[in-house]
Amino acid sequence: MNFNIKSLALSLTVILSLSAHAAPTGEIIYAHPKKQLELWMSNVNGQNARQLFQLPLLYQEISIQAGDRYIVVVAEQVEADEEGFGVNAYLFDLESQLPIRKNRLFQRNITKNRFGRIIDAAISKNGDVIFTNRNGLYVIPNQELNQPMPEAERLLQGLIGCVDVSPDGKHTVFNTKDGIFQLNLLTKQVSRLIKDGYCAVFSPNGKQLAFFTRTPPKRIGILSLVDPHNLKMIEIQDGGHPRYITWSFDGQYIAYTLENQLKALPFSNFAVHRSGGEHFPILQAFNGGVSIFEWTDKTYPVNPSPSIHTTWAELKK
Repeated sequence: MNFNIKSLALSLTVILSLSAHAAPTGEIIYAHPKKQLELWMSNVNGQNARQLFQLPLLYQEISIQAGDRYIVVVAEQVEADEEGFGVNAYLFDLESQLPIRKNRLFQRNITKNRFGRIIDAAISKNGDVIFTNRNGLYVIPNQELNQPMPEAERLLQGLIGCVDVSPDGKHTVFNTKDGIFQLNLLTKQVSRLIKDGYCAVFSPNGKQLAFFTRTPPKRIGILSLVDPHNLKMIEIQDGGHPRYITWSFDGQYIAYTLENQLKALPFSNFAVHRSGGEHFPILQAFNGGVSIFEWTDKTYPVNPSPSIHTTWAELKK
């Protein structure tokens, strides 16, 4: 009898802990769902929305530097410039906003069609920009960003998809068809972290990765970089294809976008606590959701734990 009471009490405690999380809060920058050439900012529910800037770009990916100075986006041009049309990485400097140009921020095309179609890009705390295309993984060092034609170094060769940079700027994670990998940007050593996953993103403290699984039914995976055997899976909401994933600024929630079949309601946005439980609808002010978004609050780096290293050539055999 005592065992049953204790078991019941423990079960109730677990249930209450999973359902008692407060809804996520904070400010979010996102691609506006109706005004496709604009980036906006609002609270987590889409209220108090205001335009940041408008440019002839269709936004596909977004990364915000810790400290909120730079935004890097992957975007497709809708008006040709001196390089013509293309999908490039653009850098926006939030500290260079000019009052005489309302709602316009300093922006630069930092790839300029030199690398073909850019797939994804991320910016580290120190300002290094990592990006991917069909030919590999590249880095533009921060000291190159102010150059008219920033130089990029190819770190790895091959078709690489999503990419993210650790809060301390020392590691990057990326995915190929063979899984999720981590690259040490100092030693250039590569380790495979998991086979079944894509679109991995570092938590704000650098201790965990959140990602989507490839094997149906698709779920959110949370992998500890402190203890690689610590892997948690969270079911996602039904009714759409996982499109985008990120963390809340405090590292408590994982937020994601589902791409729906209905054209009238193309996207749905949710946030779930890292321990699981209720999936909170976010950005509800937009009937149809947004495709990409990021929290704007500052994050603080914690070094990821070392893992077993090998070479990229060995992994590609």
